[in-house]
Amino acid sequence: MRARHTLAALALLALTTGCSTPEPDYYRLAVPAGPEVRLAPTTVEVRRVGLAGYLDRPEVVVGGADGRVNPLGSARWAGPLDEEVARALAAALSQRLPAATVVAEGGAVRADGDVLVELDLRRFEPSAAGTAELEALVAVR
Repeated sequence: MRARHTLAALALLALTTGCSTPEPDYYRLAVPAGPEVRLAPTTVEVRRVGLAGYLDRPEVVVGGADGRVNPLGSARWAGPLDEEVARALAAALSQRLPAATVVAEGGAVRADGDVLVELDLRRFEPSAAGTAELEALVAVR
């Protein structure tokens, strides 16, 4: 009887181990260095980013030619994509506009911007070449 319980426990352990899913790979958007632009001190506010519905998910997705959207393996965004894009855009603007104070709407620091940046991300997918392709509308006021 004891051998049966041990065998059943080992079989259950083998089943749960064999059915486990791989740990996801988490990604953040990198901000490459760019040229600095000298402007008078100003405050730039990056507004909340609008996302196409198919992008508003934790998985990194790839669109197919047939209109399907497929998750890219175990690749996941490290946080909500709209927040990740706003963070990366604010970091890029801070690096390129060293005299400006750049804040993202919804962040811990609040400042009324002299300049407002709005972005509507319509398409953002990995390309066959291993880079990213994106389509967005941007408004700067």
